[in-house]
Amino acid sequence: MATERFDHTSVLRFLEWFTGVEEPNISPWRRRTFGDLTSALRFDQPAAAAATFPGVDAELARADLTDLLPRPVVPASPQILPVQAPGTKPQVP
Repeated sequence: MATERFDHTSVLRFLEWFTGVEEPNISPWRRRTFGDLTSALRFDQPAAAAATFPGVDAELARADLTDLLPRPVVPASPQILPVQAPGTKPQVP
């Protein structure tokens, strides 16, 4: 876990480290205050195995079954919109 602070210039600083091309628009204060993301990436360790994700076939099949559900019924006519009460409400002092 990286405990440094990072900001939007951290990506630029990482690219500086990775490519060797210096970004001139980063102030010395930002360079002192924020990290360059290299501590968040483990370059000294072998790459971890890719994560395995659970199968989604059952969920997709269940989602496809929603096409077989009955369509919503439109409420009976006539529908009446609500009306705001006339006048003003008394204020609380």
